[in-house]
Amino acid sequence: MTLTVVPADPAGNRTLLVLDWVEPALRPSLAAWMLERGIGRGEQVGFVAPPQRGGWGRLEMMGGEFCGNATRAFGLWLARQKGIAAGTVPVEISGCDRPLQVEVDAASGEASAQMPLPRRIETVPVPGLGPLPALVLEGITHLPVEGKAADEKTIRRIVQSVQQQIPSDAVGVLFFRPETQEMVPAVYVEKTATTVFESSCGSGSVALAIWLGEKLGDGEHRFAFRQPGGVIEAAIRREHGKTAFAAIGGAVSFDPPLLVDCPTFAEGQ
Repeated sequence: MTLTVVPADPAGNRTLLVLDWVEPALRPSLAAWMLERGIGRGEQVGFVAPPQRGGWGRLEMMGGEFCGNATRAFGLWLARQKGIAAGTVPVEISGCDRPLQVEVDAASGEASAQMPLPRRIETVPVPGLGPLPALVLEGITHLPVEGKAADEKTIRRIVQSVQQQIPSDAVGVLFFRPETQEMVPAVYVEKTATTVFESSCGSGSVALAIWLGEKLGDGEHRFAFRQPGGVIEAAIRREHGKTAFAAIGGAVSFDPPLLVDCPTFAEGQ
């Protein structure tokens, strides 16, 4: 089958937007095939689907996970398709039970997305690392890890501990250096059994901002996390000792659409 694919680049977190309908059961295999072959230099894959909850469009990620960068990239793509120069676009995304508002500026290529707040914050004991904070969002659980070099062995240990204690569609491991505000994100997706060191991570940036905000007072707080692919700006508002609002923003660019000849996968392959 031949699919039309638009490579999007939100702060280096290259996301392949598959514009043609693909049956959900086939998506994990198809996404893994695209990533293995370096199609569009993608790090993750999202599939466009009909909206279900009043959004202008819906994007379903390859493992049903949530992704903030994909949300804002898709919002800007929708705005350009509709000829909207600037404004607010309601976007549906997998792992979130309601449309999220994406503020877009098509001329500058900037897009910021309202983000869902964590359902809860837990502590996960990890052998050799001790207790780690786990921010359980819709569709993904993020764990900040301060002052430790990013390596695959540490990621495997953390993912195994999380999936044993609080099974998640996806697990983000956020290697963070407080002194420089640098973050190296790695994301494991359960359905595709893939782990990617991402160039940037939107939901991880929000999770980290919320975690850091636990030590701050009420009011508006802004962060700029330097990641391998660029800077993600995160903003939170705290009220009565809790985070009441969160958003991320930054630049998004697009490559020309690709026509990709894909193999035919059987269900569950």
